[in-house]
Amino acid sequence: WIGTLGLFLLPVKDAFLVNLKLKISGLTINWSWVLLFIVLLFLINLLYAKYAAGRWKAYKNNASIAFWTGLLNVFILLSCFVVILVRKNDPVKKQVLELDYYVDHSQWQQVIETVNNGLQNTYIGQYQANRALYHTHRLCADLFTFEQRSGVAGLFLHESLRSAYARQYGDIFYDLGLINEAQHWAHEALSINGDTPKNLQRLTQVYLLKGEKAAAEKCTRLLKRTFWHKKWAREFEKYLTSNPAEWPEELKTLHSRMLTNDFIVTPAEPELCLEALLADHPTNKTAFEYLIASYLITGKVGRAIKYIKQIENYQYAAIPRHIEEAILLYLSNTENPDPQITKLKCSLTTIQKFKQMIDILHQNNGDKSKALPQLRKFSDTYWFYATYYFKKG
Repeated sequence: WIGTLGLFLLPVKDAFLVNLKLKISGLTINWSWVLLFIVLLFLINLLYAKYAAGRWKAYKNNASIAFWTGLLNVFILLSCFVVILVRKNDPVKKQVLELDYYVDHSQWQQVIETVNNGLQNTYIGQYQANRALYHTHRLCADLFTFEQRSGVAGLFLHESLRSAYARQYGDIFYDLGLINEAQHWAHEALSINGDTPKNLQRLTQVYLLKGEKAAAEKCTRLLKRTFWHKKWAREFEKYLTSNPAEWPEELKTLHSRMLTNDFIVTPAEPELCLEALLADHPTNKTAFEYLIASYLITGKVGRAIKYIKQIENYQYAAIPRHIEEAILLYLSNTENPDPQITKLKCSLTTIQKFKQMIDILHQNNGDKSKALPQLRKFSDTYWFYATYYFKKG
């Protein structure tokens, strides 16, 4: 109840009733302790009922007994609560919560480290690690430092998890500039988890970008009711009355990426969405990198080359490593390569690695299994992924 007064976005009804349906399956609880506390409560209250109604008639004594009995009840209940909380919890669930925290605070290196500490083979871990690589400008250079066993689901989250992680799934559309779809998943998250601060913050951003300022103000009013998010809401309100040129860089970038043409988002074929984004805004670097990553993961090097030809639009200081690897793979398998690709200069280091890998395969008569021990040193390359992990269909 105290939390409803300004600490949390929690209705009064939920303050009293929401935990009646609490599930604690994620905790390892010693139920014998809980049983002991319940027995103690029963005995204390039984003694109080007997003596207060019988032997001790004086009002003063009754009041004193009631006070100490009530105090004991509170102590026992709190002890039970503490024992449940301090029991060892599910380490995987703890890691997922830590991962969510680091993502929400844009601590991308911590995201990568958390995934490396045990979430590499989970869909949510792979998804957030790839987002972290993008935000640290490494998606097309270090994508295959993670074993991309999830395929495209590692970029766009597996469909079976999208409802459970609705807000997190909406983040990728926000990054890409698909603001309507980001709004859609924010509303999905709202229907599942209610008016959480993160849901309201995302909706505030979405409504501002779409020019729906009244809806954005409604969200900031709710956020200002909490001690923890009041500052964020007050700072964001300034943008509701300012020109887009005065917005933070992130919002200005997203505003410039917003679509001028409508199209249907097809979750089963995310490449089509990315192609439509690039057709509308050819300089959308997020869409470009995710499209290239998607094509490489699905083995569509030829289609990736079509967009790699436009790489000058994105002002890279040097061609990202995996794009170089895709170029070399394309050139080695094409008799008449596209002139726009042949003029792109790959680094000498990447060229030498490619030659070494080809030589090792030749030495083993093309036997991939036999060559594997020698080729493991190339495990962070697209070539290694295409040789050992990629499966058609």
